Amino acid sequence: MSDDFGKKSQYEYLYAALQDKYPGIASGDGSYVFQFSETPLEASWITGTDINAYGIANAVSVDLGGFYVPGDALDSSYSTLLKSIKPKNGDDNKDYLKKQQELGDLRNQQQVISDKARKDYYVWAANNSKSDGTPQETFSEWLNDPFGGQYVGGQMNDLQAKVVEINDEIAKILKSLDAGLSDAINNLSKDTMPISRGGAAIQVPAITINGDLAKDKVRWDQYSNNEYDFDVRINKDSVIKSPWKTVYDTKVHHDCFSTSVSVNINTSRIITDAHYELRFTAVGLQAYQISRGTWYNASFVNPNVEIVQGAVGVTNDSFFGVSGSLHLIPESILVMYKPVIQLTVSTEVYKQQFETNADADIDWVDLFGFRFSIDGIASLKPVENGNNTTTITFSSPSNASPQIIGVTSKVEYNGQG
Repeated sequence: MSDDFGKKSQYEYLYAALQDKYPGIASGDGSYVFQFSETPLEASWITGTDINAYGIANAVSVDLGGFYVPGDALDSSYSTLLKSIKPKNGDDNKDYLKKQQELGDLRNQQQVISDKARKDYYVWAANNSKSDGTPQETFSEWLNDPFGGQYVGGQMNDLQAKVVEINDEIAKILKSLDAGLSDAINNLSKDTMPISRGGAAIQVPAITINGDLAKDKVRWDQYSNNEYDFDVRINKDSVIKSPWKTVYDTKVHHDCFSTSVSVNINTSRIITDAHYELRFTAVGLQAYQISRGTWYNASFVNPNVEIVQGAVGVTNDSFFGVSGSLHLIPESILVMYKPVIQLTVSTEVYKQQFETNADADIDWVDLFGFRFSIDGIASLKPVENGNNTTTITFSSPSNASPQIIGVTSKVEYNGQG
């Protein structure tokens, strides 16, 4: 066994295997990074431009570490950035600064309502989940649900209408100050697509998830038994060819084995077991690129951009700092379908780490961000291999949906904490 094998997480070995299939999953210079999904995320879009695709493609990761946590809406944050950039002679124009003050007040109101909506949604989602543990509705769907968040969705729409009105007034002033920035702001309203939110049809900046997930799922469902897009074995002979890049120095904070109840499963004991082998297969594996319309101009998403003095509650770090709304720009979505994990360890380790918990009330096990429902140890189908090893299998349900295993993003982090 190599000296550092047991010191690396299974995520690092899985990342190396994924990079073999998709070499462009991240860049060697750190300008693009890949993050595993922190929690199971369903690939729920039907077309690349529907409301679910919009919600997924438009979410900027909250964290800068190795795990993707969907958070801020990119189009809203980008719009706020454009309208906060200091134009030529902007600090000398009293009308411009006044409108920026009014816009800042509206943004603060939007943030308060949005934060409350997110908290209410998480409470609702915790009590309204599917059998695999994922919420019955996405946040966008919940905002459109009369029995969910439709009321707050309506408030968000009303505030957005006021924001649009103020922005129109700012645009007229800005045109005389900075034509290039003015054109970029005008493009925000020129390339849009309709979605339904809070019971009303609204126009949002056009964002597309390229490819055809629905057609890919049909193709995957036609695969014969033991036919996989992805098949890798991780053991003591495994070698990481390329490091798992993170944005800044951070420790992997997830164990690969965790349950919904307090059960002691010693992951380091499993990984360093002399007979350890983990086979990870997936019927389907596909990367889907995100594209944005002419409303998005990447040249303005610059960590060195100068913010106008009149912008209330907005700083460079609020966009590009450690908690910024634009510090990572999602570029591609990696989707996996029907993963199966087979874990082989010494029979002694199996008995100590799994069999002893056979009578515990274990609902599911989380491996690589995928939740596998289990009903006692029998559902893991333990197989005694006859050489003092035992293999257990974690299988996706037959009706499982494709899952987002991770996201590749362009790094715009300015290094500020």
